[in-house]
Amino acid sequence: MSQMRVKITDFGGVNLKKSENISPVTQARRAFNFSSHSGALTAGLGIKDIADNLFNSPEKNTKLKSELGAHKNIKRTYFAKKYNLDLGAREDKLMFVDAQGRLHYFPLSSAQFDETAKNITTVGNLKFSAPPQAINYRLNSTDVTIFTNAVDPMIVFGATQGVYKVIDAPHITSMALHYERLFATVDGEKSAVWFSDDLDPTNWSVSLTEAGFIQMLDERGALLKVLAFGDYVYVFRDFGISRITAYADQQSFSVGHLFVSSGRIYPNTVMACGDVVIFLASDGLYRFDGINCTKILTGLDKGFLGLDNTSACVGFFENKFYLACKFRFDEMDEIPLENNAVIEVDINSFSADILFGVCVFDINTVLSEEFSGVCVCVKFNDNQTKVGVFDHSGSVFGEATKKEWTSPLTGLGYPAKRKMIRRVCVTTLTPCEVVLANEDGYEKRLKFKGSSRPQELVTRLFGARFSFKFLTSSARPEIVSPHVVISLDGR
Repeated sequence: MSQMRVKITDFGGVNLKKSENISPVTQARRAFNFSSHSGALTAGLGIKDIADNLFNSPEKNTKLKSELGAHKNIKRTYFAKKYNLDLGAREDKLMFVDAQGRLHYFPLSSAQFDETAKNITTVGNLKFSAPPQAINYRLNSTDVTIFTNAVDPMIVFGATQGVYKVIDAPHITSMALHYERLFATVDGEKSAVWFSDDLDPTNWSVSLTEAGFIQMLDERGALLKVLAFGDYVYVFRDFGISRITAYADQQSFSVGHLFVSSGRIYPNTVMACGDVVIFLASDGLYRFDGINCTKILTGLDKGFLGLDNTSACVGFFENKFYLACKFRFDEMDEIPLENNAVIEVDINSFSADILFGVCVFDINTVLSEEFSGVCVCVKFNDNQTKVGVFDHSGSVFGEATKKEWTSPLTGLGYPAKRKMIRRVCVTTLTPCEVVLANEDGYEKRLKFKGSSRPQELVTRLFGARFSFKFLTSSARPEIVSPHVVISLDGR
């Protein structure tokens, strides 16, 4: 009796590009909520409550959790960087906007957090018509945070005079700080980039010595997003990228065009990640180094096709690019109105893990003295939201995620030959289920207990092609080097 042993010695990531018949068994057709970077299946991306361990004091964390729990409809968070020169200390804040457009903040410093008083402060009577974007700037020797959106006047928070509006500023849809000027795309103006006065992002008086704008009229489409990267300002457009060379004298500003895309660029996904920029277009993910633009993770392309990812958002922290978006492995996946997946990309290896079935609709990188991490807003089925932080716990707010890794339906090198699966051997530290399926959809489900030793179960499943699925609801699994014994003569 002729037998073969199929080993999955190195679990790989998702590859939707290749036909299942020629895909190796180590690549996945579906894989989510696991991590496979080590070659084993381990705990994937998770989210913990930001208040669980923000401070080194359980009492302060508990109090913050209670205060944040009263805000059930947070729409966006912001990191407000602040250094108090008089005190010689940092006074960083996490700010957020609620469903009514009100702006709030609480301290990120344990020394500033009061265990007896209210710590979440509402900023005056200010109300935004839509969640703004924000940028930190040192204005007149004071750290301020500038808020803008497409409807409301520019707001400056943190100055000595408190909060004030800049009435004559344009309605900014994206902005970037470059050589002490603020460059911006503007609502209603699809073919021009505006820039503020030198050393003053609140001065928008157009002249040869103060503010101005640069017009771009070509086939690359509307101007969507500005990004300061390297020594230039890059303008991401519907179907391309333009570059502005802009130093102190505005009369020497110049424009060049670098890249034309076949897919529409989603502006909210453009993110500088160290020495590269990563973004999502309608046809997949791209890597841009300032000159050249190339596709990355092409095995995921099919998961984006036909989906509207205008609600996608991104973050970057410790060599990881985070993309919250709409994604599907196949046509059977239901797509909600908002994001249903987070793709974590390692920018050194350009490998990816996927957190699936969680609606993250805002991502904000925080780099403070006592706390650094990726802050996220998560929506639940009751439309309430929570503020969390990415981790690798395999859980979302304390509840373990359901994890799956499924191989292609493959003939294992003998596509026409009838075969029989006889035994399955798995080493798994926590309980898991292995589902074997053939080309006709017949399944065998094998349940393994958690153990540090290999476990073997006997089964019988006939077919020409098979797929192997690994399932668990454990928070911290570890599934290593499974193998399957198959009879090639079908007996």
